[in-house]
Amino acid sequence: MEASSRRPAQPGDGLERCRSCRSNLVYPLSWRRVGDDLWSLRLRCPECGRTWREKRSTAEVKGFDRALSAGREVLEQHLQEIERLEREAEIDRFAHALAADAILPEDFGP
Repeated sequence: MEASSRRPAQPGDGLERCRSCRSNLVYPLSWRRVGDDLWSLRLRCPECGRTWREKRSTAEVKGFDRALSAGREVLEQHLQEIERLEREAEIDRFAHALAADAILPEDFGP
C-alpha cells in the first residue's frame, strides 16, 4: 500500500531507513532520474510492508547504492558461512557413516 503521508526525512536518515518502523532494510522498487541532480525513488520496507516515494539528490542516491552494496556483501558472507557449515556437517555425517561401515554400494547408484 502506497503511503499518502510520510514523516519528513530527518538529518542523518539514509534512504535505507524506514520512515515508519525505522528498519534499515529498505530497498528500491524503482528509481529514475528526474533532473540534473534529482532522482525519484519508490521504496519499500520488508519489515512493515510500507512503500513510499522520495525525491533525493544524486549524492544521496549514490550513498543509498553504496549501502545496498554493503548489505548485499554482508548477506553473501552469511550465505557462504551457512554453506560452509552445512558442508562440514555433511562431511562429518559421511565420515561417521564410513567409520560405522554404514555405506552400501546401492547408496551411490540407481
